[in-house]
Amino acid sequence: MAKLNAGAIARLRVRFGNRIRQVRTQKNMTQVELSDKSGICQASISLFEAGEKEPKLGSVFKLAAGLNVDAGSLLEDPGTDIDGKGRGRFT
Repeated sequence: MAKLNAGAIARLRVRFGNRIRQVRTQKNMTQVELSDKSGICQASISLFEAGEKEPKLGSVFKLAAGLNVDAGSLLEDPGTDIDGKGRGRFT
């Protein structure tokens, strides 16, 4: 298995954050609403969306529950709709 360098990890954080923002806005939710539904503070959601904070696995599942989506869908490329149609998973 190949190791990811710091640049690759930073790009993944940004793409994950873009995906969270995309799904949240498609569902017409604010960060505060997602915070209320997921139990994750709004400040952390903001940092995730900005690609400035790497979420722990538990946070991914909490965000998915708050957004009412499968956790795997949050790992989709931001070009993918929440119904799974589009470009596919990112690596």
